[in-house]
Amino acid sequence: MLLNAMADIALISLVLTIASQFIQEKFMKKEEMKRHQETMKANQKRMQELMKRTDEKSKNELDALQKEMMEGMQKMLSGSTKVMMASFVVFVPALWALSAWYEKAIISLPIPLPWLKEGFDLFSIGTWGVQVYSQTNWFGWYFVSYLAIMVIMNLTKDAWKKLILRKNEQGVVNG
Repeated sequence: MLLNAMADIALISLVLTIASQFIQEKFMKKEEMKRHQETMKANQKRMQELMKRTDEKSKNELDALQKEMMEGMQKMLSGSTKVMMASFVVFVPALWALSAWYEKAIISLPIPLPWLKEGFDLFSIGTWGVQVYSQTNWFGWYFVSYLAIMVIMNLTKDAWKKLILRKNEQGVVNG
């Protein structure tokens, strides 16, 4: 323990969030995926039109579109698999270390948070419910801090991109 369990876990969450963002940027090209999804939507519309026709040319075009979509899906899944494997290498040792170091830690939350009722069982409706907690274990605090840091980082990144786009547009208009 460097500072206290709460601060240590929050710092480790910050590092893991940055690592997660880096892994996603490295292996998952979001712009390429967006373009690919738009192409797939257009192909799906075209395929629906072709399914209504019975001529041989339409059937051949439909087969070609299906093959193209399968190749595209395979490419997208390959990118997702790379992200998953790289994340696995980073997160499993980190979470194992957190569980070893802070297994007995009880962390007082800065604000009470709603969570699943104690004794929750997915297959028993009588146990379903929400309860407000003011303390949690290491994993609960890791989850909350990771989520909060991820949201803040994504909002900051999106705002930064919009600012850069706006400056670039002004530079083109003024230049």
